[in-house]
Amino acid sequence: MLPQDAADIFDHYMNVIHSFTDERMIIMPNKIDFIGGNTKRCLMAMALPMIAAMFLNMMYNLVDSLWIGNLLGKTAYAALTNSTPIILILTSVAMGATNGVSILISQAIGAKDKKKQRV
Repeated sequence: MLPQDAADIFDHYMNVIHSFTDERMIIMPNKIDFIGGNTKRCLMAMALPMIAAMFLNMMYNLVDSLWIGNLLGKTAYAALTNSTPIILILTSVAMGATNGVSILISQAIGAKDKKKQRV
């Protein structure tokens, strides 16, 4: 059965994604306890996904630059490099906002304030 409209296409792909992730579900620990647990293990549990994300982002940008430079030419590559600072500024603002929210949530967790934890 082929999907007929955009909603059917969306539902079809969401079902495919859910069936794929359900089969290969990785169970993560619910809590990472830096104080009472193994600090080195907790730090690695936090750092390794970030390192992997940065590496994948770097590879994406490298491949993107190579494809644009080789297929579209110098002008397109210049446009890409000129837009990079704007993207970095927007990313930095988003990261700053999420860091600020995580500080507020961490303070609420430390104070055991259940109402503020549900931000």
